[in-house]
Amino acid sequence: MLGRSEFPGSAAAQVGVEVFMEEYARSALLLTVKDVMRQLNLGRSKVEALMKHEGLPVIRFGRAVRVPADELKQWVREYRYKQSA
Repeated sequence: MLGRSEFPGSAAAQVGVEVFMEEYARSALLLTVKDVMRQLNLGRSKVEALMKHEGLPVIRFGRAVRVPADELKQWVREYRYKQSA
């Protein structure tokens, strides 16, 4: 028997979905803009501004925009260093 918090749409179910999405984003080769927004805890317009003006690495497949996961990590390190210099 399911407890009240285990029904779809409950807070517990939502936390489970968020944990799954974080695990997916960590293992994905390419991240969507939404994945990057979650990982950096930023809004869409800020992420797009970082792509356009700050050199956040992207790969375009037609209209689809993806960020290489390993390059995102490296870019954050370099951006942080640049900010502290």
